[in-house]
Amino acid sequence: MKRLLHTALLAVLIPIAVVSVLYGVRAVLPDYTDEIHAYSKAEGQLLPVFEPQKELVLYPWKELTQTEPLEDSDAGWLFYEISSAFGWDFSFIELSKAELCYSADGMTGGIRNVTAYIGQLEEHPADAETEWFADVNTATLSAAFDSSKATFCWFFADFLPEDASDASIRAGYETLCAESQTLLATFAKQYETACLRIGTTGGIDTVLALLDSGEPACYLYDGRTYLRYASDAGTLILICDPITQTVAGFSLEIA
Repeated sequence: MKRLLHTALLAVLIPIAVVSVLYGVRAVLPDYTDEIHAYSKAEGQLLPVFEPQKELVLYPWKELTQTEPLEDSDAGWLFYEISSAFGWDFSFIELSKAELCYSADGMTGGIRNVTAYIGQLEEHPADAETEWFADVNTATLSAAFDSSKATFCWFFADFLPEDASDASIRAGYETLCAESQTLLATFAKQYETACLRIGTTGGIDTVLALLDSGEPACYLYDGRTYLRYASDAGTLILICDPITQTVAGFSLEIA
């Protein structure tokens, strides 16, 4: 039974109609281990500021209770397709530490702990590649899907943080909250492109409707800005970098 589940989940990595698995990220923080604090729209609103010892975990991660090592090395294509749709052209994607995660009913799943390196490839011997990539910017990637709604419901590119003052983070946060329209239009196009590339389009109309539903609720937590859109159709949360004024990820929960 476990082998059948594993095979079915890996099949989601092929760009066909209904997608079944993928996700990751320590709730929205650089790590995602046992201390995760669960969140879903049914459990209340996000807070403008979280207590330092608490962690923010967005949908669908609390549902992905089953984990196992990722054995399919071909899964890298998925992250190349998604990442490039969102404007990141990674030079190298490493899956050696990646995990396959899925819900008990097998309807929601994802991949986490995918390491991506940004840099221009040069002529280096194979045994020096790791050392060379260690000098460039890296990100931890994760993606997730809800196969019951054929929805691409999570993506996050968790880059290594750059030094930034509290004042610059706050200023960027205020700018994002006040002037988000261009950012939203860009995200809508990127999300649609990613969905078309990986073959799961069930969330496109919902995302467009949520982005058009009114002004978002804004939150600042752990150096990131969260823009939350909610209606009877569901909840969309954009995870933004206030310094670069870009979307680093999203969580989509359809009602």
